[in-house]
Amino acid sequence: TAWASRLEGPARAASLTGFTSSAGFGAGALLTSAWTAAGGAAVTAWWIWLVGVGLVTLAVLALPAPARLDPDGRLLRLPAFPPGSGLAGASIALGWGVAGTIVAVVPGVLSALGFSGGSGLALASMLTGGVLIQPFARRLEARRAIAVGALTLLLGTLGVAAGLALESLWLLLAGAFVAGTSTHGLGYIGGL
Repeated sequence: TAWASRLEGPARAASLTGFTSSAGFGAGALLTSAWTAAGGAAVTAWWIWLVGVGLVTLAVLALPAPARLDPDGRLLRLPAFPPGSGLAGASIALGWGVAGTIVAVVPGVLSALGFSGGSGLALASMLTGGVLIQPFARRLEARRAIAVGALTLLLGTLGVAAGLALESLWLLLAGAFVAGTSTHGLGYIGGL
């Protein structure tokens, strides 16, 4: 985000970071689930992604350097938290906490319920919700995006919990989608 901010400015960097991180997480979950559902071994998927990371690393090395260097000439620096950024940080932290819970808990519960292929769908659903809402989130004022994101985070989390309690894959997917509109959309973009 800092690198993109120096090249494109803070607003464009927030959009780029929000889209690429959400799309990348979602694509990884969806493609790995598709690979294993088609009979591919999860271990093989690991090696495919490892080669992909190597290719992306080479591509990053070819990217241009930021136009403006750090005033002190440092390559690394500690993050700065401007006054009033606590709400933005809390929005991102809460959203990613819910996302982490979905990532950590949902696959095991789905496997126990007999939906072993549903874990990738749940992750992809969450991240798709985030990617699809991002254009709308960018048009909102940051505080408004965070406020709407807090509501969708609550509703989505309740949907995931209800889906798990009722053993309903579709309700769980819908809840993950709605939660994703905050975790990788409204709350994330507003916070950035």
